[in-house]
Amino acid sequence: MYCSHFNLKKKPFQLSADNSFLWLGNTHARALDLLKTGIDEAQRLMVLSGDIGTGKTTLIHELCHCLPQTTAVAHITDPSIERHYLFLSIAQGLGFDGLYGEGEKFAPVLWAFLKRQSQAQKKCLIIIDEAHLIPEQFLALLSSWAKFAPENTLTLILAGQLELHQVMEKTLGLSWQKQVGVHAMLSPLEERQTRDYINRRLELAGATHRIFMPDAVREVHRYTKGIPRRINIACDQAMIAAYTKDMQTVDAQIFQEAVGILKLPQVPAVVSPPVPVPQAQPTDPKPRRPKKILAILAAAVLLIVIAYSFYPRILSVPDQISLPPNKTPALQKGMVIVPTTPPPQAPPLEPGQAPQVPAEKTAAEYDRTPDMDEFIKEVFIMDKADSMARALDPFPRPSTHKAPASETPAVPPASRNQDPEPAYDPTQDPSAQPDPDAAIDWLIRKKSR
Repeated sequence: MYCSHFNLKKKPFQLSADNSFLWLGNTHARALDLLKTGIDEAQRLMVLSGDIGTGKTTLIHELCHCLPQTTAVAHITDPSIERHYLFLSIAQGLGFDGLYGEGEKFAPVLWAFLKRQSQAQKKCLIIIDEAHLIPEQFLALLSSWAKFAPENTLTLILAGQLELHQVMEKTLGLSWQKQVGVHAMLSPLEERQTRDYINRRLELAGATHRIFMPDAVREVHRYTKGIPRRINIACDQAMIAAYTKDMQTVDAQIFQEAVGILKLPQVPAVVSPPVPVPQAQPTDPKPRRPKKILAILAAAVLLIVIAYSFYPRILSVPDQISLPPNKTPALQKGMVIVPTTPPPQAPPLEPGQAPQVPAEKTAAEYDRTPDMDEFIKEVFIMDKADSMARALDPFPRPSTHKAPASETPAVPPASRNQDPEPAYDPTQDPSAQPDPDAAIDWLIRKKSR
């Protein structure tokens, strides 16, 4: 839009590689001569490296325009694509794509084609642009092609950024420089070269007067560090700024304003930083939520443990019996159960007779103490002595306590005036035959005093 304002035929500063605006400084001219000489001498592997925007692609395009028609060129702009498409692009560039199909091995087809080119005294050139992105396997494959290709037939050029050196060292080893026949490196322009570069492009675009003042050229070099791509971007913005102000020249002030516009996308928007919220702040419920959950889980586990511990005891106590708060001798007397002999088997049931159900245990039986165990032990000893005495007595007296109701003989009731049977006392008559039941009752009364 500013071409008519400055009386220009076409836009002088553009990003696309246009060889009509080619300007070769000392570094670029020397690199181009090295590559041309390497192709003429049939060098097998050549490297062109430089920082981004230094003009590698422009130099490659100029090299391709200078080659004779007898040289077949395959230019790969993106080596990171799938290997099959890499091989297909090479086959199409060199002219034997009709011989290579998908799924076939590429090396035998390439060898056959190179052999025919060697017999016809023709050369093949494979250029890999952006070679710093090349996969390691493909780079190793290219190195093998360069070694075993027919003599004076195949030349490989790897053009990439400075990272290409590390990639080749990693893949080919420390001796990769010995495998490279030509190594050309592009460097940024100096301030004088920057001025010549700007003036040459404006001249080729049709400028009739000086547009960039010396102070503006110094600002351009300081801002762009001599990188040709950056020079194109900065000068294009400066000419737009001069056009908006209706000025025919670009000075340092205009350039600084244009550079300020370019820097805007690079500077992040001013946004106030968020206020850091401490994790232990009581007003924020999110940090405390995990603690609450852990506390709830711990309480639930505790309740489960308590319920599991007391639940069997609760089930074992009958609901209709309430345990007394204190243990008394009377309670101990009622809960004494002395297992002397195996329980007698129940007699066979007669027709219509209901089976006898054993009495349930009292609640006191679940509360045993050491004193009670000692008492039961003593009773067990007395009962054992009674059993031995019964065995020696030829005329044992039947026990009224253990005999069933149906087998008890009929005894006339005692008279009311008759004195009751004296209680058993072992100190009165030691020679008398002891009654086991009376001995047990006497022992219980003695313990309860």
